[in-house]
Amino acid sequence: MTDHMPMIVPDSFDSACRFAQAAQASGLYKVTEAQGLLKILTGSALGVPPTAALAGVHIVQGKPVLSSALIAALIKRSKRYDFRCGLSNSEVCEIRWFEVTNGEREEVGLSRFTIEEAKKAGLASKTTWQHFAEDMLFARALTRGQKRYAPDVFLGAVYAEGELDDPAPMRARAELIEEVKQLPPQKAKPAPAPKPKADRIEGEELEAALATVVRLGDDLESQESQAGLASWVTGVDTRGHTTRSEVESVMARVRHLLREEEEARTLAKQEEEAFEAEPQGAFPFPGSES
Repeated sequence: MTDHMPMIVPDSFDSACRFAQAAQASGLYKVTEAQGLLKILTGSALGVPPTAALAGVHIVQGKPVLSSALIAALIKRSKRYDFRCGLSNSEVCEIRWFEVTNGEREEVGLSRFTIEEAKKAGLASKTTWQHFAEDMLFARALTRGQKRYAPDVFLGAVYAEGELDDPAPMRARAELIEEVKQLPPQKAKPAPAPKPKADRIEGEELEAALATVVRLGDDLESQESQAGLASWVTGVDTRGHTTRSEVESVMARVRHLLREEEEARTLAKQEEEAFEAEPQGAFPFPGSES
């Protein structure tokens, strides 16, 4: 008998499609069926189960963007590479890297990322950097070190949250645009009628909405709840848009968690007051009754 249930993974393209259909129908992951499928296939190539891939893999500009937690877990799981986070604050993050060769663990290098680098790259003004600078510095230092000291952990290049705003990918996109400009012109087609944006929000409105959610979540005491909220904010900020209904849903969930925490604090206080009000010896031990 094992302590854990066996990991459920897609064993074929058809089963991956069924996973994606279920993810889209559930409404839990806010993905289309195609997006869910791409996340699941990316995760499958990395040995990640579908649920972890749906939560930890984002598709931005057609490239897989992994959460820093998933990247860290896959590096640790490799058994060949390891890392230790040293100096880490809102100004700088430094990570020491190790490689195991012939059973010997050897330090192979150091990766670091600073808030000054983020400012030069135009990242520090983003909502996620303003509110979660330490976490974003860790993500950048982690992916920088992975590319340098553990390149074979992933198949091809892997990016962390927000990393596709860096100059190198931007230059690659600019080169592609120049190539497209040089193609022979095609006959112009009538422009389709603009589709209504429904309740989509982006730009300054998105930044204001995310800031409101972050302020509301600052009162959460549960580290798990704070981490989940930070992951959602990071994903939305990386994507660059969301909907008012999604923001309202998240805020409703945060308010519900705050109420639960307040109820738990009230109950704990009542129990403490009841205990202090009891006279000494009010709780008889077994057999002490006359």
